[in-house]
Amino acid sequence: MEQSASLIRKCTSEGRKRSVVAGVKFGRKLSDYQRTEAVKRRAAGETLASIAKSYGVHVTMISRLCCNSASWPRSRPARRRGWGR
Repeated sequence: MEQSASLIRKCTSEGRKRSVVAGVKFGRKLSDYQRTEAVKRRAAGETLASIAKSYGVHVTMISRLCCNSASWPRSRPARRRGWGR
C-alpha cells in the first residue's frame, strides 16, 4: 500500500515537471482586467463560448466569473421546478 502511494506521488511529480517544462500554466489564467472585461462583454450580450474562446479558457470559467459578479444581471428568471405548480 505504502509502496503504491509512493509510486503514484513520484509519477504525478514527474508529470507535473514535464508539463511545466512544456509551458503549461496551472490554475487561473485571467488577469483582473480580463475578468472585468469578460463580465462586461457577457452583460453586453456576447455568448459565453465566444468570450471563453477569445481568452483561451473553458466556458465554465467565464460562466463562474459572470455568475459570481455582483454586476451580473440575470438573463432569465429562475426555472420553476415541478409539474404544473
